Amino acid sequence: MQIKRRIPTRNRSLSTQLIVALSAVVMIVAVMHGLGSYVLARNSTHAILDARLRDVAIRLSASLANLVLPSTEPAFQRPEDLEIQIFTEDEAQPSETTNPELHFSREIPLGFSDQIVGGEPWRIFALVTAHHRIQVAQRERVRQQVARRAALTTLWPTALLMPLMGFAVMLVVRRAMKQVGTLAVEVRSVDLNRLEPIDSQGVALDLLPFVESTNMLIDRLARMIETEKKFISDAAHELRSPITALQIQADNLRDSIYPENRPRFDELRDGILRGGNLVKQLLSLARADARVAESTFVDVEVRKVVTQVIADCLPFASQRAIDLGVERIDDDTDVHAIEADVAAVVRNLVENAMRYSPESSVVDVRVVRGRDSVSIEVVDEGPGVPADMLERVFERFVRVDPSRTDGTGLGLAIVRATMDRYRGRAVLENRTDARAGLVARVTFPRELRRLAGA
Repeated sequence: MQIKRRIPTRNRSLSTQLIVALSAVVMIVAVMHGLGSYVLARNSTHAILDARLRDVAIRLSASLANLVLPSTEPAFQRPEDLEIQIFTEDEAQPSETTNPELHFSREIPLGFSDQIVGGEPWRIFALVTAHHRIQVAQRERVRQQVARRAALTTLWPTALLMPLMGFAVMLVVRRAMKQVGTLAVEVRSVDLNRLEPIDSQGVALDLLPFVESTNMLIDRLARMIETEKKFISDAAHELRSPITALQIQADNLRDSIYPENRPRFDELRDGILRGGNLVKQLLSLARADARVAESTFVDVEVRKVVTQVIADCLPFASQRAIDLGVERIDDDTDVHAIEADVAAVVRNLVENAMRYSPESSVVDVRVVRGRDSVSIEVVDEGPGVPADMLERVFERFVRVDPSRTDGTGLGLAIVRATMDRYRGRAVLENRTDARAGLVARVTFPRELRRLAGA
């Protein structure tokens, strides 16, 4: 069985498609209108020219024939002039003519007719009175030129309006699609800490099903996330007491273990400790996901928090001969938050840096004040993180090296959840100073007046 590969297609702009389609329709209608106007104008001009021939003949028949004088100098006869010939009684030659060099047969049918005279097409109107036969003629070439000029004149308004109509179509479509762009911005602003439905007030009826479907999806996602958070919190609380009891019993049994069984006992105890650490991390993640009241926020002195966290981590750093210290702390770096949250973020970043850094390496902490934010950076000399994993490592239980057992994969998830609560940012970057390592950076807004998702 042969499986057909699906060929990816380029995404095309809906507004561009609408503009092109509507502009094409406008162009087609304008061209059809122009052609119709051109044909009608030509026909109307021919009718006017025919009426002119008839009117001249009728006026001549009303005893005005004696005003027609023969041209003694035919060379001055202009091609666009009407040619008039008047026959008296049964004479074969006209008694009076505007151009003696032209000879129209007196057998031309009465009324309008098209004749070839002197190898040139003519439009002739013939009229008979009691004593005269009057024939008024005009060159067909002249008539076509006059009709063409008159018809082309009618096309100028359409030609000028076509680009204006295309511009109007573009403006109308862009304005109509602007609401789609506004909805897209609102949908992009939805995140795990701000699962609020999109306001459907004033939304076009065509977009209302999309907004309603999106709101239903947001509601289902919010309920699913709340269920997950509740499960993690409940599971962590239920496991806390048994794990603690196991740790106490293992400590009590340590002196009673035979020397030959000590290695396996140490492995068991390490496993219990890892389980206890996992429970602590799950509880920290549950607290980071929980909503808190803004009234509990205080001005936290970041300098003091960083100093305390480094002091707490120095014993572990000493065990691995890691040079842990502060490289830079700017003045006036207070943030409006909960001190325990700031401490948890700094501690997770520092412990993560020390865990993945080699022995006898350096881990530096920087606190940098921005215009309206405070950034905390932890720089290590570890192996770094592949570019495609820099964002994924913030997901729960994701580790760069799954073979390692000294981590839970929750530290950076706790950092990201905490920063989302404060509408801050948490990013990882590989060092660019020709040295291996990672730069972990979190940015707190200096003034926070509302919570994401609160």
